[in-house]
Amino acid sequence: MSWRSNDNIKILGSAVSIGQPRQGVEKTPSVLQAEKIEDLISIGRVTWVETIDQPAYTYENPRLNPIRNVQDLAKYNKILYEKILSHLGTEDFLLTIGGDHSIGSATVGAMLKATNGNLGVIWIDAHGDCNTPETSPSGNYHGMPVAHLLGLFQGPVEFQWDQPKLSPTSIAMIGIRDLDPEEKILMDRIGIKYYTMDMIHEIGIETTITEALAYIDPDGTKKIHMSFDVDGIDPQLVPGTGTRAPNGLTLHDYAVIAQKVKLTGDRFASMDLVEINFDIERNVTLDSVKEIIRITFQ
Repeated sequence: MSWRSNDNIKILGSAVSIGQPRQGVEKTPSVLQAEKIEDLISIGRVTWVETIDQPAYTYENPRLNPIRNVQDLAKYNKILYEKILSHLGTEDFLLTIGGDHSIGSATVGAMLKATNGNLGVIWIDAHGDCNTPETSPSGNYHGMPVAHLLGLFQGPVEFQWDQPKLSPTSIAMIGIRDLDPEEKILMDRIGIKYYTMDMIHEIGIETTITEALAYIDPDGTKKIHMSFDVDGIDPQLVPGTGTRAPNGLTLHDYAVIAQKVKLTGDRFASMDLVEINFDIERNVTLDSVKEIIRITFQ
């Protein structure tokens, strides 16, 4: 029997772009639904459950608060958090398609709630997404969700509801190659496990994901959530993303990661796919996104 072949695969669209300055990512769920990506999923019973739209796009510029668009983002993320919990059943796999990576605090937070904290996170990204409102050079929340999940925010009150906190030992990052200076200091101080591309080239992708899974889930008992920012992949393969960094992962690298994660069986419970912007580039990016979906769900 193949991975999760008898389970429900639920797809939730998260049409949000106000966590960063580039419009376009909010259109991705509707584009991929029109492309019928569910036909690429060869396991389980696949359902698009709904798409949650953001408020009308208004990017706060100049920066008025430590987090741009803080009111709208806090409202949206709370709605997304609650929607995930309402859709998620015990036999379900949930794929949340963004949207920008600001959704990461809601998706991981909801999975933490659903699993009573028994969750490990693989975070695939070129960036650490671990700035606090005080350290962020830009004020863009898509660069902050990990810090928020770890309980490193001192505020704002708009972002404080009953979401659980993630332990630093329950997350490992793969594909890192662009950290802000204060962000790196913070990540190193609290001991976040991250694999830069230089480290991956040195030890190999199979060792990387094997070590990462053993680190976040040493006893092999946790549910696993994978939060996948497509800028973790080399921009030659995914040019349609807003914050490109050269020399990223290959699709073969991702296939190795996905295979290892799927070996956890039904403990692999959820995934984000974010930061796809077809307004920047469509053809090459769409081909790669479809291949990512095929690799994941086979």
